[in-house]
Amino acid sequence: MTDEVYDELKADERKTIDDNSQHNLDILESPEIIFNTITQGLHRGNWYFGKLFKRGDKNFCEGLVWGKKILLNEKKIETNERGKQVVVDDNQIKNFGLNYKHQLEPIMNVWSNDKSDFSIKKFIESKKKMLDTDYFYNQIRNRIEYFMDVKDKRIYDLATCWVIGTYCYELFETYGYLYFRAMRDSGKSKFKKILRLIGFNGQEASSITEASFFRTIENTKGLLCLDEYEKMDSDRKKATDLLLNAGIEQGASVKRYDVDLKMNLDFGVYCPKIICNITGLNPTTMSRCIVVNLLRTTTKKGKLKPKVRDPEWQHIRDMCYVFVMENWRELKKIYDNYDYSEINNRAEDLWRPILSIGSFFGEKIEDSLKGYCEYITKEIQEEEISDSLHYIILSQLVEEFKQNPSPRFMTTKEITRIVERHPEFSVGDKNPEKVVAWRFRELKEYFKHSRSPTGLKGWTMGLKDILNAMASRNFPLPEWVLDKKL
Repeated sequence: MTDEVYDELKADERKTIDDNSQHNLDILESPEIIFNTITQGLHRGNWYFGKLFKRGDKNFCEGLVWGKKILLNEKKIETNERGKQVVVDDNQIKNFGLNYKHQLEPIMNVWSNDKSDFSIKKFIESKKKMLDTDYFYNQIRNRIEYFMDVKDKRIYDLATCWVIGTYCYELFETYGYLYFRAMRDSGKSKFKKILRLIGFNGQEASSITEASFFRTIENTKGLLCLDEYEKMDSDRKKATDLLLNAGIEQGASVKRYDVDLKMNLDFGVYCPKIICNITGLNPTTMSRCIVVNLLRTTTKKGKLKPKVRDPEWQHIRDMCYVFVMENWRELKKIYDNYDYSEINNRAEDLWRPILSIGSFFGEKIEDSLKGYCEYITKEIQEEEISDSLHYIILSQLVEEFKQNPSPRFMTTKEITRIVERHPEFSVGDKNPEKVVAWRFRELKEYFKHSRSPTGLKGWTMGLKDILNAMASRNFPLPEWVLDKKL
C-alpha cells in the first residue's frame, strides 16, 4: 500500500468518526435519568409510599400512593392492529417521571388498602386532616411503655420519635442507627421486635439469605434489625460491616460483583437500622449509632410478649403512614432549619432528625430528647477517652513484650514507667500510677492480679494476654503481630 493510499484511507476514517461524533451529539439533548427509591420519598411536590397491589386474581403490580393519587405499573391485555391480543406494560409511575431500578417485595408491614380507620382509601377520600398528632404520639409511646421496662424514661420518647422517623427517613441526609447495648435478659430483643412491628417495612436481617442480602435491602429499604452481631459468621459479618459503614447517608450504596453479568452493581443501603449486641461495636460503627443502655428487667413487664398478629400493630402502622402524608412538609421545614449547638457536628448528624421530629410534637418532648442526647453523648465521649487511654497503655505494653512475649510479673509502678514513654499519654493533674491501676482493674479478666515473691502487688501478663485485651476492644494490632505465632 502506497503512502498516498494510506493517507487517503486515514482521512476517510477521520471524516467518518467526525460525522458520527456530530450525529451523536443529539444524545446530550435527552434528559438525565436519576433513579429514586420507590418505597418512600419526595417527588414533584408530594410525598409518596410504594406498595404492591393486586387487582382481582392477577399478579401483583407495583403501585405508588402519591399525595391523594394512586399510580400503578401493571400489565394490560390489548388488541394490536393485526387483531392479536398482546401484553402491554402500562407504567404510570415511570410515565410520571419517577425512575427506579429495583422492585418492591411482598412484606407484611404495609399500609392497609381498606377496612381500617387510617387506610389508603380513607386517606385518599378524606377532605381534611385525619390524624390528631398528640393521640398518635401517645399511642406509640404508650405501646412501647406497656411492654418495656426502662430506667431512663426519656428512652420512651427517643424510641417513639425514632420509629416514626423510619416512615420519612428519606427527608433526612442521615439517619442514625439505634443501638441497644445491654446484657442478657435486659429485653433488648423484645424492644427491637416492638419497633420492627411498628416501623416502616420492618424485617430481621437474619431472615435474608446471603445471596439476596443486598438486593432485598435495596428492594424494601425498611427498618432492618441486626441481632447478636457478635455471633455472625465471618462472611455475613463482612457483608454487615459493609452495610453499616455505608448505609447511614442518603443515597449510600455498596458495590457487589454479579457473576452472571460479570460486572459490579450498585445496591442502595440507606435505611434505618437497629443493632443489638452485648460485647460492643467497633469505633466506626459506634460513631453511627444512637446508644440505648438497657438494664435487666425487674418488673412483671419482663413476661409480656408482643404478638405479631395483634391488630394494634397494623393500626399503629396505618397511622404512621397517614401522619407522614399529612405532615411531611412541616417536618421538612423543621429539619431544614433546626440548629442545636450543644453537641458536636458528628452527634448532630445523628440527632438532628430525631430532635426535629420531637420538636414537631412539642417543647416537652423536644427537651426530653435533648436531655438524653446530651447525657448519652457525654457518656460516649468519656468512654472514648477511656478507650484511648486503654489503647495507649496496651499498645505500649505490646512493644515492651515484643522481644520476650512470655508472661512475667510487673508492679503498677513499672507498668506506669513503660506507659509514660508513649508521647500521647496524658492524665492531666491526676496521679499516673492511680490512673494505670484503675485501667488495669477494668481489664482484670485478661491480667492476673498477683504478688511478687517479696510481697509487692502487681500484675502477671504476657504478650498473648495483652493482645487478647486489645482484641476485646476492637483496637488495631501492630502488623508484626499478625505474623507472629504466640
